[in-house]
Amino acid sequence: MADAAEDEMLIESKPLEIAGSNQILKQRFNTKAANSLVLGEKEKNKALNQDVIEGTVARKGERIEKVLSRVSDADSVAEYTEAVKKIHKNASLKAGQPYKIIVDKASGRIKRFEYDVNDSRRMVVEGIYEPRGKFESVYYDVQVAVVRGTVKTTLLQAMEEAKEKPQLLWSMQDIFKSDINFIRDIQYGDSFAVLVEKKFMNNKFRGYGRIVAASFVNKGKNHEAYVFVNEYGKECYYTGNGDNLNRAFLQMPLAYTRISSGYTGNRLHPVLKVRRAHYGIDYAAPSGTPVKAIGAGTISFRGVAGGYGKQVIIRHDRQLESMYGHLRGYAKNIRVGLRVDQGTVIGYVGQTGLASGPHLDFRLRQNGKFINPSDLVNPRNVALANERKTAFRNNVRLAQAFMEGKSPLSSDTAGMFLQKKDIARLTLRGNRSNSL
Repeated sequence: MADAAEDEMLIESKPLEIAGSNQILKQRFNTKAANSLVLGEKEKNKALNQDVIEGTVARKGERIEKVLSRVSDADSVAEYTEAVKKIHKNASLKAGQPYKIIVDKASGRIKRFEYDVNDSRRMVVEGIYEPRGKFESVYYDVQVAVVRGTVKTTLLQAMEEAKEKPQLLWSMQDIFKSDINFIRDIQYGDSFAVLVEKKFMNNKFRGYGRIVAASFVNKGKNHEAYVFVNEYGKECYYTGNGDNLNRAFLQMPLAYTRISSGYTGNRLHPVLKVRRAHYGIDYAAPSGTPVKAIGAGTISFRGVAGGYGKQVIIRHDRQLESMYGHLRGYAKNIRVGLRVDQGTVIGYVGQTGLASGPHLDFRLRQNGKFINPSDLVNPRNVALANERKTAFRNNVRLAQAFMEGKSPLSSDTAGMFLQKKDIARLTLRGNRSNSL
């Protein structure tokens, strides 16, 4: 073959039958990856006297030095961190992205670090001493699965019983964040179904891709989400009717916590031991938990405000202000006059001011008066344009049929939802009920 010396080649697969239609899919095949399978991974690592640690990034914004420090000494970590910064300005990592660390057993130092920046690009840093970094193309086997679960104790437990990782839960929560308060509203019997891309390399799970469609039944109400490209070429999530799933404001300014005190006109203050009004919501959370802006706006205050301790105030439209108190500290670059988007991290949970433990004091003020957050009018963002709705509804029906097990994916669904230029091989697999 003329191209045999190349690392990659395009091959034509056997016809893939999808909904009665034969379609030839051109698949990208990485010959280097295939050849590496000849020698078993365990035998290869033993021969090379190395340990291999693979995982996925647990939290958004996790620093590379924190990940590396779990497996090697400070000098090696510092050298690798510096090498990363030379080619990748942002040393923080994206939640859910896979990484691999290879450690030289003889020296205990890092030998190679791989991190998938996105679905098509991988950062590689290697060298026991004076490591150097570069970027490589990434090609995955992508399988599409349906994941189902029912809440019996917690939503996290339901996802674990479905044999899935927390990253999938976080992605699902992010999709429904404007409609469901995942701290206050989750109850026994709630259920979910997710149509999700799973990325594999050398038959190993390497992380999740997009959630193509999802449904979440909360308190008897079914919330649905479908990914679709809008008239501006951007992928967004919509309800089955084409309404934008995002709203002007988030349901909550942080994740994975509990409400320790609600909005009330009569509360025993935990520090002052006197009864008085509490016109806000206290979210108890571990110190350092990121706090996010509930909506787009401008920072109007950043500083210490008496009993609120360190506080940030954001001015939104309609004379609305959101207030975040008892912060441990502020996020980088947060300053008065800065315009922030919805979901921007503005600070971190603490217990500054009059606080008996780490928590966020969250308040809303409109026209100078405090209002109950549950009473806030929260309009949706712009709906899908009418000229896109016919194609959208067709895809909704196809996604629903696949999620319900009534029909295999059609060629239209595969083309619209799944195919990307960086996918090595397209596999459609339904993960039938993970009933709980």
